[in-house]
Amino acid sequence: MAQSWADMKILYTDVHLHSLNPTNTLTSNLVASAVDDIHFYGPGFVSSSELASGLVSFIEQTGPYDALVLGPNVPIFAWKPSDVLAAANYARRYTALSSPTQDLVNYYEDVLASIPLAPVGLRFACLVTLDCYGCTQAHIDRIEQFDLHVIAPNSAFSTRLETQPEWVNQEAHFVRKKDRLSNAWTDFTSQKPERVLTTLHFVGDAEFSFRGLSARAGDVSIPGVEYVLRKQAVIALKTAGIQYSTKGFFVAFRLASRLGLPVFGRFTSLKLFNLLFFRDLLDTRYVYTARGAYGTPIRKFFEIPAAGALMVCSPPIGFAALGFKDGEHYVHAEPDQLPRVLKELKADPSRAQTIASAGRRLVFEKHSLRARAEQLRSCFDAILQGNYKGATWNDGTFKLITTTTSNDSA
Repeated sequence: MAQSWADMKILYTDVHLHSLNPTNTLTSNLVASAVDDIHFYGPGFVSSSELASGLVSFIEQTGPYDALVLGPNVPIFAWKPSDVLAAANYARRYTALSSPTQDLVNYYEDVLASIPLAPVGLRFACLVTLDCYGCTQAHIDRIEQFDLHVIAPNSAFSTRLETQPEWVNQEAHFVRKKDRLSNAWTDFTSQKPERVLTTLHFVGDAEFSFRGLSARAGDVSIPGVEYVLRKQAVIALKTAGIQYSTKGFFVAFRLASRLGLPVFGRFTSLKLFNLLFFRDLLDTRYVYTARGAYGTPIRKFFEIPAAGALMVCSPPIGFAALGFKDGEHYVHAEPDQLPRVLKELKADPSRAQTIASAGRRLVFEKHSLRARAEQLRSCFDAILQGNYKGATWNDGTFKLITTTTSNDSA
């Protein structure tokens, strides 16, 4: 076994595709940035003949490998054929550049059967985008069955269901899954921090913009799905007579998808959606977002400041630990406070620009792809050395927890 993660030979397996969520698309880049010797396997990565031979055969012919990393599109929580087919259909509808449905089904079935048989020393699963409250004990049992370390947020970024605010029960995602919500993930990450390589969303270099606020045409935007707090923010703006950027493109794409048009399953239209979202961030001074029902930091909390906009938000769980300070890197506002806060920011454009610039700098230094890669590499190294006990964030510093001492990282 290699002594350093940089010296390891690892196999990354997933379906090559372009996802609606950029974090999924960039996860292979993240892992590749943390190692020197990485190989890829899966539909779109290797030939059909290599896929037909299966994952175990590929490892035996091209290995040995020190570790196997399962990408975010591997459906490790598929228990029956219908689950596998659903995962394949989802990939075909909501991602681009993926393979034919049957190829996906064949790969998924093979990789799920091969994970426990793979002749590798370590197994990791990329679960940054996992719905943590929809995770049941059966999900945890599958993680244990496959002997996986998880690359995901740790327990600092979720709370027990009974401590969530009352409005969470109005969130459509919670209502839709209310029969299977549980504390299983929070309990697992709390009780076994040594199995969690603490990793949150991140942004790529191309997502940073240094455009000044004064050059932007729009004043206010509330991008994305109108979750409960975002809906309340829209109402507050309308009531105050404040104009905000409309989301016509967003509504049009969602409507087209509901009508069965493959707008998220074709590369050009999916990229257009991503670009229109990014344009909104680039051309707006103040961008509001808010935590959803789950509370774990979603990607917008990193995308908005990276694009150089001033982020006004109702912060997610663990935001201060990640280094975000109210009035320094963003401005805290609950939906009903938004009109007043915007008025104050407009009256002091110099202060607004200072906050926006500081937010962008924080994301660049601590939450970019290159920063995440260094954080991930430090976790891998500690695991190889046999003293990893978890990792967490404290006041903007990523900290390893080991059997010997706590070490500050990037």
